[in-house]
Amino acid sequence: MNPGLDKPDSHNAQQSSFLYYTALTGGILLLGLIIVPAVLPPVEQSRDAARRSTSKNNLKQIGLAIHLYDDRHDLLPAGSIERAAGQPGHSWLTAILPYIGEEPLYRQIDFN
Repeated sequence: MNPGLDKPDSHNAQQSSFLYYTALTGGILLLGLIIVPAVLPPVEQSRDAARRSTSKNNLKQIGLAIHLYDDRHDLLPAGSIERAAGQPGHSWLTAILPYIGEEPLYRQIDFN
């Protein structure tokens, strides 16, 4: 057994092991680059669908609140509520607050 002869085999084994792990890591990264773009569009589509559903529900609630306001007052909410000159007023959104479950907030508003 000549120690000088063992070194090249040891070096080849280390080099082979390094190449194996490099190829394995590269393969995993490549697989990730293929899978991630394939998975992201369906995830994004489901998020978009959830956002659309939430927006649609909010619009229905606003429409229902306007109808409830009309039923109680026999007119639609005013586009704006004027205050003294130069003072900011309120919009129709303020008028429908009690009909969308925000009555505590509505009671805190100073309409004078």
